[in-house]
Amino acid sequence: MLKKQNGITLIALIITVIVMLILVGVTINVALNGGLFEKAEYASEQMQIKAEEEELLSAIVAAIGTDGKIDFNYLDNNLPTRWSKVEEKTYKSPKDNIYEVDANGKITYKGKNTGGGNTPVAFTWASVNLGNVDTSAEYKGYIEPLDMTVIVSFTEDGRVLMHEGGETIEIDAKDEENIDEESGNLSFSLELIKGTTSNITVKMNGNNIDAEIQGLGTIPYVKQGKTIYSNEEVLKMLGITNFTGTYNGTWTVLESGADGNPIKLVSTSAVSNYTLGHDDPRAIEAISIVGTEPTSEEKLERSIWSYKNVVNSLNAVVKEKTGISLARSINIEDIETLAGIQDSDKGDNYNQPYTYNYTTSKNQVFVDESGNTVKIDSEGKEVTLNHTYYYYDLTEDQKAQIGRLTSGNYWLASPCVSCSSNDAYFIVRCMLSGSINSYYLFNSYGGAGGYSYGVRAVVSISSL
Repeated sequence: MLKKQNGITLIALIITVIVMLILVGVTINVALNGGLFEKAEYASEQMQIKAEEEELLSAIVAAIGTDGKIDFNYLDNNLPTRWSKVEEKTYKSPKDNIYEVDANGKITYKGKNTGGGNTPVAFTWASVNLGNVDTSAEYKGYIEPLDMTVIVSFTEDGRVLMHEGGETIEIDAKDEENIDEESGNLSFSLELIKGTTSNITVKMNGNNIDAEIQGLGTIPYVKQGKTIYSNEEVLKMLGITNFTGTYNGTWTVLESGADGNPIKLVSTSAVSNYTLGHDDPRAIEAISIVGTEPTSEEKLERSIWSYKNVVNSLNAVVKEKTGISLARSINIEDIETLAGIQDSDKGDNYNQPYTYNYTTSKNQVFVDESGNTVKIDSEGKEVTLNHTYYYYDLTEDQKAQIGRLTSGNYWLASPCVSCSSNDAYFIVRCMLSGSINSYYLFNSYGGAGGYSYGVRAVVSISSL
């Protein structure tokens, strides 16, 4: 009996393979010529752009002022993590996408950052004839005709930070417009004298740099030890790998150890703005009101709360914005230590005691030395306070000593009281336009104040 054997023949197998190869070839051809891969890549890019726009939008919403317009100073200091400001009203995402924001908060995608024109993204300082630049150091020069010191620092990703008169100017060396075509050196314009723009060309001079400044000649810059650190470097020093803050600016040395390494750093700009007084957000949360708008008595109550909690409030802002639990707000002692201010410089009234008692029909309210609220509303009641307020206009030498701390308007986490024979003002110190100044939160006769300034962070570093 014959057995029938079922199976595939060799010829049928070959034909099947050929047909499958033809189908694969047709599929690949359709994918390539039909732009399937390009469309998939485009769709992926669009999804990334939309996600980044939503991320930036959260910061924009927080920066809307009472006039409905964007407060760009606030936005610059509160960008999402790893975002950076490229130029005025223009920002770069962690994926190097560029977005422009107008005053109404509209976001416009401007394309991907290519490092400036035809300049390669893989930036090197050799590409601008500054191959020996040490990005771990600063270069300090003294411009005699202008009687000022200018510090130039470089970053590995091609940013040049110029610090002059307490102001920081950032130049993008990756932008081909800032590269001199003939020499290949870094060349840009800067307003050194108010109202006058000078062309500046930076070039190497051994381990130092020179700057040829139009109308001022060549200014030699001597290599200095590093005093500017990126936020990433500071986080690395502190061993922080899970960054939860929003501050992405730089830090400068506030205090160095015997070995020259920094042991204390301060942010070069405000990590955020914060309002103290009767509009203090934490005071509003703590002190509820009856109606929709606070009465004068309720404003006073909130201002008193804000005054008594000012140090904790400013420190809380710093911790949140930097993501550093041990960070704190800069205070008056930091400024005094650097500037060499002594108690003898603060005037004869400093620490003088004043005693207040009920001698008129006008009630008064105070915060005593222990932080307790004291009301004088009947005969026999009294409170004694020490006058701890003083105004100090820093000399030019002292301004040079504290350097970049003269720039900007920001709070000092240092409350004090200004006493007189009739009333007392309860004050918080601040730095305003290079001078140690103050703003009162309330006075003993019930006047309540409030204002918004920046908050700068201080962090201690054990060693590098």
